[in-house]
Amino acid sequence: MNMKQFREQMRVKFGKGKYRITSDGEVHVHGLMPNSNVIGWYLYAYVGTPRTSATPLERARDTFDKAAQAYGFETRKVPQDADELRRATRLYEAAKVRLIRAIEEHVS
Repeated sequence: MNMKQFREQMRVKFGKGKYRITSDGEVHVHGLMPNSNVIGWYLYAYVGTPRTSATPLERARDTFDKAAQAYGFETRKVPQDADELRRATRLYEAAKVRLIRAIEEHVS
């Protein structure tokens, strides 16, 4: 994957102006920081690492696993309110669609 494709992928995933790539290859994302309730810039990955250069199937599996965990399949977590349930459901459904598409592309 070249840098233009990588930037397009980041734009699609996070939105225009919601990511930045430093000169030393760090990818920073603006949004809800992992494991917190604070919005800001955080280190997402490094350019060229497995997380950023994974195949679509690997990325879809990773997203699906995260969505399933957020939805409570692995931890049996109970959503605390209706908004949390809606967010988890949307994340899970979107991840399921991505995984199915990636598997179909991988098989064909």
